[in-house]
Amino acid sequence: ELMKSGTEPTSTEAQELVKKLQEYITENYYICTDEILKGLGQMYIADDRFKNNIDKYAAGTAEFVSEAIKVHYE
Repeated sequence: ELMKSGTEPTSTEAQELVKKLQEYITENYYICTDEILKGLGQMYIADDRFKNNIDKYAAGTAEFVSEAIKVHYE
């Protein structure tokens, strides 16, 4: 929804969602360290299986999330 509304990956809202994503993964799957989340962010755009699945919602979603994660750790 943020991406569709034109919100930038650098926004406070996007950065809060990065934290929520990390917490969700940790609570439901495995401990998602900062390094793991950084790797996931890269994989979301590098691996077409991930990119295509994420972009089913809206084209560009994978890039948006990847950029938001990258910004979070810069």
